[in-house]
Amino acid sequence: MSGIFLIRVIIMFHHKILLLTLLVTMAQVVVGESWMTSLDQPFNFTCPRDHFLSGMRSAFDSHTRDRYFSFSCKIIGVDANVHKCTWSDYVNKFDEPVVYQCPNDGIMVGIYGVHDNSKEDRRFRFRCCEVEGYITHACVFTPYGNNYHTLLDYNIADGWYMRGIESVHMNSQEDRIFRFDICKLDSFINDQGIVVG
Repeated sequence: MSGIFLIRVIIMFHHKILLLTLLVTMAQVVVGESWMTSLDQPFNFTCPRDHFLSGMRSAFDSHTRDRYFSFSCKIIGVDANVHKCTWSDYVNKFDEPVVYQCPNDGIMVGIYGVHDNSKEDRRFRFRCCEVEGYITHACVFTPYGNNYHTLLDYNIADGWYMRGIESVHMNSQEDRIFRFDICKLDSFINDQGIVVG
């Protein structure tokens, strides 16, 4: 009997070592990743001209109670002039939801965030541009891309454009979840059948 007990102990120990190795490896993927932002610091990201914000990757850090962020951009891909680019004011207060959509059929090209250590949250501003002669349509909200304290890894599908973001902060978690308002772009034709723009 003692031999069987010893084998069981060895198997349980082996499983615990495998689980610990897996957890350490997962942590290294987040910690070892190159992020565009620093914890507890403001960030300001804008896509290059004729590009739009197409992806957001973010990981929670339990020590600072903030998130790392990285962003990606895609070329707009329509033969149009991107113009009338403006930054929004802050769209949320600390600990409050973010509910933002670019005005005037604009698409999102930039994001700014500032962190407050006493609130353990961020306020956000967004940069939007209009695409001359095009309007957004068929807009939908994605499901939330993360749970509290989990990795967010969202990339927009081809043919879609980011028009807005919603985010909910939970004080008990000191973290945010995110979802995205995405749209198609279509050329806009006036009453005389002329493409406007």
